[in-house]
Amino acid sequence: MNLRAALRYLDPWYHWDVVAKYFKVKNPITDLAFTFFAAFFIFYLMSLVLHSRRPIVAVISPSMIPDLPPGDAALVMGVDPREIRAPEVYYPGDLRRRYVLSLVSYDPKSMTLSFQGENFRIDRNGDIIVYYDDLCGRDIIHRVILKIRTPHGYFFLTKGDNNPVPDFYCPDVVGCSPACIYPYFIPEENVYGKIVLKIPFLGIPRYLLARIFGV
Repeated sequence: MNLRAALRYLDPWYHWDVVAKYFKVKNPITDLAFTFFAAFFIFYLMSLVLHSRRPIVAVISPSMIPDLPPGDAALVMGVDPREIRAPEVYYPGDLRRRYVLSLVSYDPKSMTLSFQGENFRIDRNGDIIVYYDDLCGRDIIHRVILKIRTPHGYFFLTKGDNNPVPDFYCPDVVGCSPACIYPYFIPEENVYGKIVLKIPFLGIPRYLLARIFGV
């Protein structure tokens, strides 16, 4: 048996064709139903293997160019927050509802971030994570530039590689605004995991849906 013949047994649609033809139920409707079932099953299996509620995501924003251009897809592995790579600091308070500008300052010329007087050079050594942005109601793929350990868990400050500033928000504006000035500290429970593999072009259908229909 050659390799091509052996690999077909790993194809769920091959087995479906055999079963559907045997029971004489093969038609466009059953094919479509099986496709949806197989996609759900594969997604569920990937969730178990990668320990993530979002095991695969499509890139629809240019904010992570050049590493993750729009139209790519990426595998997301759930990890312990302590294992996410980024400069780490300790803060004794709770950052969930703390919107204090003085905690963080940012110098775009030197690409330096200051947290309570301690300076950090922003580079691309931090892990890229996928998190749920509860301000905008969507998933975001950005790089961690600061990891903050607190008595209430870990928080993360992120930045898109192609964005001029870190992820900030403005609580006085309805919706998302580019004029945000307050640091958005992401709690560890909002993080689905970190990117472990990029798959070029696999996210193009999702990207086109977002561009055409805004979904």
